[in-house]
Amino acid sequence: MASVRYDPGSDTKEVNGFSIEEKVEANIHIDDGKMESSETDTMYQIFGMLLIIVDITVVIVNLVTLSNNASIFEGISLGISFFFLADVLLRVYVEGFNTYFNSKLNIVDACIVFVTLIIAMVFALSDVSGVALIPRMLSFLRAMRVFILIRIVRIASQRKHLEKATRQMEVARFLDTKHMDHYRVYNLCSRTGTLICAWLIDNEQCANAKESLQYFGERRTDKSMSSKFQGVETPSQSRYVGYYEILKKKYNRQLPPSKSLKIRSIRIHSITGVGKSNGSDLKVKIILKKQNAFQCVCATQESCKLFFDAGGNAAVISLLECPVLCGDVKIMFESSAGLPKGYEDCPFYFWFNTSFIENNRLYLSREELDNPHKPKTWNIFKEDFAVELAFCDP
Repeated sequence: MASVRYDPGSDTKEVNGFSIEEKVEANIHIDDGKMESSETDTMYQIFGMLLIIVDITVVIVNLVTLSNNASIFEGISLGISFFFLADVLLRVYVEGFNTYFNSKLNIVDACIVFVTLIIAMVFALSDVSGVALIPRMLSFLRAMRVFILIRIVRIASQRKHLEKATRQMEVARFLDTKHMDHYRVYNLCSRTGTLICAWLIDNEQCANAKESLQYFGERRTDKSMSSKFQGVETPSQSRYVGYYEILKKKYNRQLPPSKSLKIRSIRIHSITGVGKSNGSDLKVKIILKKQNAFQCVCATQESCKLFFDAGGNAAVISLLECPVLCGDVKIMFESSAGLPKGYEDCPFYFWFNTSFIENNRLYLSREELDNPHKPKTWNIFKEDFAVELAFCDP
């Protein structure tokens, strides 16, 4: 594990019971760097383009000339065919035979590769004059080699998939070499970063949630490919990393006592410019255990009362008959006024856990809300945009 020295470079304040640093750039000093992949990526792209150019040339020359003295071209075609055969075999090895051939596209793809390889071998290794006795069949077989271009285009479009498959194979080889029969692999989809950050805290590689999130993002971001920070993706995931810090330090890795609450009201700050600027276009959904437990429509005031605070530039939604909330809760906001949608196909949403709510209040700034945290939405969600929940006991 690489060692890390961290300089937060920020002040600390209390919000919702969490220690949160002011937004001053932190300094992460990593003793070892990750492997640079820019040279490999560039070579792969150049090689792919050369294959395209060479194979197009070979196909055109052979289709136009139908020459019997094209051994050089046939040898090139054979080499390209073997390259794609190796690619298919690699995919079958990484993904598994049954998984790979569950896809009809993969089946067609593999057939094209094997057929074109056989054709290339026939022309490169056989007596072409014998084949020339049946010119129509000869032309047909030559024309079929155009299908190899489909293979090249597909390789280019699935470059990320190839990189992923290669990483999986490398990880599998490492685990089998170092920890044979003593490991488990969990598919966490987009929650992998969240778990890694929690592990960094638990293993005391990082002192707190902020440090682990920053460290993970720095290690994951490949600056040779993009300057975009590739850390934990959404504020809600980062919030749960903060929850784990509390769980470890305050509750000794034990689950905190369960807490049941009801939402009394939702106050949306800086509502001007968001939808109809008064909250009347909003619909609020509460999701519990993947089920829609509650819904209110502000336009018709179904299951809620809407109050527009013009002086405070806020919309206040009082919920009627809110269900009892306990554990993980997801709040989604939809709009009938055409607000741009992001993750979860809605303008903004967030997750929280009731056990970590203090003083019956949760205040989430723009940067702590999923979707509004993205700079591209800030022309709509202004700097002081925020959502505040007021709770009450059931």
